[in-house]
Formats: sequence, structure tokens, C-alpha cells
Amino acid sequence: MIEYNLSKRWEDGIPHHPKSIELYKRIENLDFELGGDVFCFKSGGDGDNGEHLMYLMDIYFEEKDTKLPIIYDNGQPCVHTGCLSHKTHPCEWCGRIEGKGIIYEEEE
Repeated sequence: MIEYNLSKRWEDGIPHHPKSIELYKRIENLDFELGGDVFCFKSGGDGDNGEHLMYLMDIYFEEKDTKLPIIYDNGQPCVHTGCLSHKTHPCEWCGRIEGKGIIYEEEE
């Protein structure tokens, strides 16, 4: 299952997707060389904007790698009537907060 909580990804030490690293390095270089380092990308430390960007790209690439059909898309409520109302704790049925994240069919 894909971890959508960026803080948890960092705390659990989930490694970056290889494509995230490759794309990040290219974007960082292009920004520095052609964009005058407008974004000032940094990676490797707590709270660095480059790390944050790579965690977002990790989720994107993990979703693309997943071949399983989507059951509930991001923002789509599950069968629990109060699914999207869960703002501080996970939904009892799907485990998402405010319906954020994608639920895929389980592999057999």
C-alpha cells in the first residue's frame, strides 16, 4: 500500500523511488543552470524542499507502478457515510483522513 503521509514516509525511512531521484536531480540542475536557482532546491536534510518534492514524486511514481485497479480515488468517499468528515482521525472503514489518498484493490 502506498504511504500518503509525507511525515511518516520520512520517519519510516522509506527510500525515494529511483525515478524521483533522477527527475529531482535534473530539475535541480536545470533550475540552477537555467533558472538562476529560483527554487533554491536542497535535499538530504530535514524539511528540505527537494526532499519534500521527492516524497511527492515518490507517491506519483508508486501510483504509476501500481497495476491494481482503483477502488476509491483521492477525494472520493468510501462506503462509510462520514468518510470525508474525518479531519483529525482516520475513517474507520478505509483508514483515510478526509478521503485523501487512493485505495487500490488488494492483490491476491
